[in-house]
Amino acid sequence: MKRSLILIAFIVLQIIGFRSYSQNETESNFRFDNSERTVSWIKVYDIDQNIDVSELKRYFSESRILNIQSESPNSFSAEFVRKPIDIQKYGYARGTTPMVLLDVEQIFNASVEFKEGRYRVILTNLGYIDDGVLSDIAQRALVGNTSTTAKGNIESYNGDFSFNKRNEVRKSYSGIFEILDKFYSDMMSYKKPVAGDDDW
Repeated sequence: MKRSLILIAFIVLQIIGFRSYSQNETESNFRFDNSERTVSWIKVYDIDQNIDVSELKRYFSESRILNIQSESPNSFSAEFVRKPIDIQKYGYARGTTPMVLLDVEQIFNASVEFKEGRYRVILTNLGYIDDGVLSDIAQRALVGNTSTTAKGNIESYNGDFSFNKRNEVRKSYSGIFEILDKFYSDMMSYKKPVAGDDDW
């Protein structure tokens, strides 16, 4: 009997330990998977009842926001058309914005799922294209004034960027994720075309 209780207690502790290890953390619209060391972004948008999935595809494609890769009747997958963040548009100044977000092209993959009156966006493979500035600073500090080798490399927000060695989300990067959240929310928001004024 005593052995059975010890065995049950051991199994329960293992399950609790596994759940806490594999548990996802959330911050705003971000989802951090501690076990996989990945970060994604998920948001549901409410829209006008008259909009359908084909109108959504047309908007994102013609606005040069997404390159559609595949589609089904009520969803589509796409790649973001690379562009930097206009930080001033979101109320930030260059001097107070983390350098990792300045003038670098952002990248991500998007999955858009449509239901009448709303659509859900899931962004994965979040990252940016290294413009060489941070690489140059690091190399000058370490080995003197040498040309960068990292310029043009894809840098991911997964792994060491978002997680420390204990697989905990880096709380010191909350300012970076706050700006990214505003950028992603804006980019993935359907903006109804404004009718032009014929009286010019």
